[in-house]
Amino acid sequence: MDQDRANLNDIKEELSYAALHAIVSQAGGGCTKSGRKADNSGCDAYCDLTGPFSDNPRMLRSVTLKVQLKGSSHCSVKKNLRDELFWKLPIKYDQLKKYCETPNLILCLFIYPPDEEQLTWLNVTEEQLTLRKSMYWTALTGVLEANEDGEKAIESKTIYIPQKNLLTPETLMNNVVKPIADHKELRYEGL
Repeated sequence: MDQDRANLNDIKEELSYAALHAIVSQAGGGCTKSGRKADNSGCDAYCDLTGPFSDNPRMLRSVTLKVQLKGSSHCSVKKNLRDELFWKLPIKYDQLKKYCETPNLILCLFIYPPDEEQLTWLNVTEEQLTLRKSMYWTALTGVLEANEDGEKAIESKTIYIPQKNLLTPETLMNNVVKPIADHKELRYEGL
């Protein structure tokens, strides 16, 4: 891999983390990059959010979310007729199986503009700091059940993410954190 490509990949990785960090911060939480050991097991970041999330005393008052961060140019992410994004996750079956068994782990897909638009990814003025494009989330628990052929020698897995899973501070709290705080398992919603 040439040096420019390596630097571009580093930039993409840092921008995806910055996007996650901004969303979690706006939701009132904190976001920390994981260390190498956690990264090797599928966790790129930890997001800590504290409630109360409702008046229900049974609900947890604090949730730590594990996040696997991925990024892609919008050119390689397609939309189908069911208002879902689909994206090929380059991953081996055993690694995916491990991710699916990790409690409170979600995959966040940061969609950034094409490489040739790199200079417009981030816009900084006195008025605003803008990071272009968007981030979507999905749970991975149950993703292997959606594997049509049961193949265990996969090199990639097509992940379907409902377009409603746009990650915002509100969707993070209402669709991810509150269900976990209420002891509910997040499940993969794709095909």
